Amino acid sequence: MTTLTVFCARSMTQAVNRLAGDFMRESGHRVDITFGPVGTLQAKLTAGETADVLVLGAPAMAAMETQGCFVAGTRTDVARVSIGIAAREGASAPDV
Repeated sequence: MTTLTVFCARSMTQAVNRLAGDFMRESGHRVDITFGPVGTLQAKLTAGETADVLVLGAPAMAAMETQGCFVAGTRTDVARVSIGIAAREGASAPDV
């Protein structure tokens, strides 16, 4: 049985946990996921830690590809993350 090491941005926790569960059931392999802020995961890689799979935002992936943190040309965009903005009752709406 193989164990895949995954570094994943926290914003993708729910989706990646579900995918990992499906993958483990179907393949019999294990998945060891480290969730964290992108900067923390980048620091781990810079310090010499390794991962089989990276799930990070496009800007971080582009920078890391340029730095040689993973094999150039192997990056694939697979998802988009939406961000919402809200204001509490009585507050002015943000100008975005």
